[in-house]
Amino acid sequence: MSARVMGWIACLLIALAVLGGMSAAALEEGEQAALSLRLEAKNVCLSWTPVEGATRYGIYRAAKPTGNFKRIAYTKNCTFVQKFQDKGVFYQVCPMTGSKRGQPSNVVGAIPGVKGLAVHQAQEGFRLQWQKADFATAYQVQASDSASGPWQALGLPTQQTHMDIPDHGGSTRYFRVVSLYGPYGSGVSGAVSVYAPVSNVQVICEEEYLTGPTDRLNVTWAASVGATGYRVYRAILPQGQYELLGQTTQTYYPDQRLPTAVQAYKVQPLYGQRAGALSEAATLFSGMPANVLPPDDVQSPSGILLLVNKRAQVVTAYVRDASGAYTLPLRHMICSTGRVYQRTPEGTFSLINKKNEWHRYPTGVYVRYPSVYRSGYYFHSPLYHAGKTVVRHSVAQLGTRQSLGCIRLKVSDAKWIYDHCPVGTTVYICDGAKLSSLRKALKPRKVSVQGF
Repeated sequence: MSARVMGWIACLLIALAVLGGMSAAALEEGEQAALSLRLEAKNVCLSWTPVEGATRYGIYRAAKPTGNFKRIAYTKNCTFVQKFQDKGVFYQVCPMTGSKRGQPSNVVGAIPGVKGLAVHQAQEGFRLQWQKADFATAYQVQASDSASGPWQALGLPTQQTHMDIPDHGGSTRYFRVVSLYGPYGSGVSGAVSVYAPVSNVQVICEEEYLTGPTDRLNVTWAASVGATGYRVYRAILPQGQYELLGQTTQTYYPDQRLPTAVQAYKVQPLYGQRAGALSEAATLFSGMPANVLPPDDVQSPSGILLLVNKRAQVVTAYVRDASGAYTLPLRHMICSTGRVYQRTPEGTFSLINKKNEWHRYPTGVYVRYPSVYRSGYYFHSPLYHAGKTVVRHSVAQLGTRQSLGCIRLKVSDAKWIYDHCPVGTTVYICDGAKLSSLRKALKPRKVSVQGF
């Protein structure tokens, strides 16, 4: 290589060194990146302004704003995304050229939402209260007419852990709290509401599994903030309209179960002279998985169809819907069919006879309320000893295959079929589906419900 070429190379290396030194010097003395943060779809999204001379950026993280920041990543972009774990986490960004670090950015933080958010009636309206969130410097209260937003800021951020809310004249309002670290909002609480429709409406039936049946039921619901009372409405399905059943200041209302009709209920909160919105409808089996349905061509002259799902060990009494199909569950009943699967036959049958209340088998055991659906095959209660005391394991084993082919039921369910399903009622027995959650929900247990 000629001396002239070597001279040019040396000059080029010197120039690059000088430029590198100038770039590093400019980086060290240059502007600070302006770092900002937002939460989006449970991710921490960082963005910052570019710094002249930087070829990459180091991302640093700590558990406290004054903690020991450790590098977690490099990036050539001016954005970085990381999953938010709902606990305090703080970030800085450092511009870099080679191994040279510039001025670190400001600190931004993602902090958890407040816990314990609740709303209480106050003298002039309502008061929101919440617990302090770690590292929060302020809180922004937001309001909406819907539980899913959109949300609007309610007043200025506050350092208090409460805020008074004026009465909006009975209209439903939802509130949530955003935890702030500096100017940045991060953790968001769940929503609470005032004047919202009551929630968690349920219909619970009381049953005495060993001593005999009862048809008492309770409509229950969650209290509505500020409500001074509740109206309960009932409809007899499928054609019935909702009519006022009664009014109460409690969060339950007792009623009597109608033996051959489906009952549905709605609850309306009262705020002095103002009435809130009606709740969603609830029936006795609201929230409970459905049984399989009978084929469309299977009909019943009595208006009630008994479907036996052998795989689930559940009997369901269906009544017709508005179209005439048997889809409305009037009563779910846990059962025990044949220990040998085939001993409880599949197919379409009819109730052909009702024997005396107490029926004695040749083995000496008794059953109650036998309804014959095929010669030698009955719906009946659990087994009883000769002294007519119940064989407790035959109750405990309901939901499993235990019989010699008959369909064992709770006493209350056997009596219900005996009393309300006349001779000629169609019985449809099928292999069905497992439906473990339905069987578990129907397993015998003592029930004690406020109001009974």
